[in-house]
Amino acid sequence: MKVSTRILLDTTFLLPTLGINVKDYDEVYKKLKNYVVYISRYSILEALWVLNSFKKRGYYNEKTVREGLDSLLLNNRFMKIDEPPEALILSMKLYDLGHRDLIDNLLYSIAYTSDLLFLTVDDKFMKFIEKIKMKDIFITPEML
Repeated sequence: MKVSTRILLDTTFLLPTLGINVKDYDEVYKKLKNYVVYISRYSILEALWVLNSFKKRGYYNEKTVREGLDSLLLNNRFMKIDEPPEALILSMKLYDLGHRDLIDNLLYSIAYTSDLLFLTVDDKFMKFIEKIKMKDIFITPEML
């Protein structure tokens, strides 16, 4: 893929920046330097839900979270993307078709309507999209 390839990150890929190591994504981050990378406000919201659950279990470092949020939101490494109205409509259609994770639906719909690839490891969601015969815009870490 070319440097101009544009990718929207699933929330999972934001978590290490906030101090939550769900997997070893060092190689993924190195590879992402070759792409234009976008994040959505909905991923930030979902990351806050995850952070809150970790905080309740005592796994939370405010300094790390603050630095991570600064990195995600204030530097130019990650482009912020707004959702066009058609993405909101599509996300509700995906919900009606049976996928009950509205954040997944929103992120896919934003990527779909904005002509981006969607970096995810969510096999269940990818199978759902395949089942309903929507466009496969997915990219996995192995494909980078």
